[in-house]
Amino acid sequence: MIEKGRTIAIKLTDAWPDDLAIEVGRIGIAFAQLTREVYLAAKRKHGAALPDWEAQNPSDNLSKWIGRLRRDFGDDPVLMRLIDRAEKAADQRHDVFHAIWGRHGDGSLNRWRRHASSGIEVEPMEALLKEIRDVRDSINRHTRAKDKYTLKETIGAAH
Repeated sequence: MIEKGRTIAIKLTDAWPDDLAIEVGRIGIAFAQLTREVYLAAKRKHGAALPDWEAQNPSDNLSKWIGRLRRDFGDDPVLMRLIDRAEKAADQRHDVFHAIWGRHGDGSLNRWRRHASSGIEVEPMEALLKEIRDVRDSINRHTRAKDKYTLKETIGAAH
């Protein structure tokens, strides 16, 4: 790992504080839910039934659906602000999950991303988790109000 022009040795370790590991896990779960919510927002805005939508759109790639929502529903300013927040939260999530996590030679734990120390403090993780959950729930509320297909109706139609 190169940090600020110098090479540093990083050793792998699984000895992470429990509170940190729990928050990182919660971020992963909430982000998976946010990804699904963005996918469902596109379905709802297009007025499609879930089985039909999933058959025609098997990918739930977040970037793809953010792009589609921007292209197809750019005239919805509330949704566009929520999508901006989702993108920012995704970048911050990537800085957690795609970082190099390890132990310095002096025994201290850290994570590095883009050739700089990112730290392992729990408070920024808690703030990121709160933001991911808030934007997930806000997208759900904003698009569900306009969804003509409820989960119950979609399940009933499948039987």
